[in-house]
Amino acid sequence: MLPMVYPFRSPKGDSMNRSFAFPILCLVAALARPAAAQLPSKASDWTIYVTNDTCPDYTWGFNEERTLQNYADLVAAHLDEMGATDKQPAENRDHYNMAATNEALAFMNRYPTRQAEFFQRIREGRLFLSPYLNNSLWGFQSFEGALRTFYPARRLEREFGVPIDVAEHIELPSLPWETASILAGCGIRWLSVPFYDYDSTFKGLETPPVFILEGPDGSTVRVVMDSWASHKGSYAQASLLLHDPNLILREWLPHYRQLGNG
Repeated sequence: MLPMVYPFRSPKGDSMNRSFAFPILCLVAALARPAAAQLPSKASDWTIYVTNDTCPDYTWGFNEERTLQNYADLVAAHLDEMGATDKQPAENRDHYNMAATNEALAFMNRYPTRQAEFFQRIREGRLFLSPYLNNSLWGFQSFEGALRTFYPARRLEREFGVPIDVAEHIELPSLPWETASILAGCGIRWLSVPFYDYDSTFKGLETPPVFILEGPDGSTVRVVMDSWASHKGSYAQASLLLHDPNLILREWLPHYRQLGNG
């Protein structure tokens, strides 16, 4: 099973979650196997994980204070739902991916009495913290700027003992070569890059949905970047399939099966 791929169950009554959450769907059975391996032939042999996060654009739709409050309230809603689903089967327990460290900082500032609960959920793997401070502009950052993006998350890692070896970066249609070297040097092993289809050359990508990116210094990071899925459903892939589950059998499983037969 790939990192950052979790079951999802939406908190009730949270307007930001309904309006701005973009679930990601990952079909992962056997995708990381060698090409010669036999892919599952039956639909029941595949496992589909629906995961939830947001595209945490800073002040895109609200002013700064409202944006930060929304970040905090969404995390709080998921913590509530985690408590409500603790005794349910594993596939029904709530998980949430914070795609930007700013979400964590906003929550800590606005819910200081829940910090112990917050960090415990991260250690359990129910709450994920990406080391990216925000939707940083990859292609326009200097090397130092990219490193400084990770400073706030690393401080949380040192102070509270939360593991950070997976990174998620939302939406930006680029993947600079040096990213692999920077992430690997910071101890990151996996990178997830869902993206939105706008003025992007990603349509020409021929990479598989899971691959290893090697940086200029030879260091590597494992990348989950599925151009086919992103162009089918942008970064609301799970929403697309939840509205029409028949797409799974009609389009998605046949696509992933044929990837292993080339």
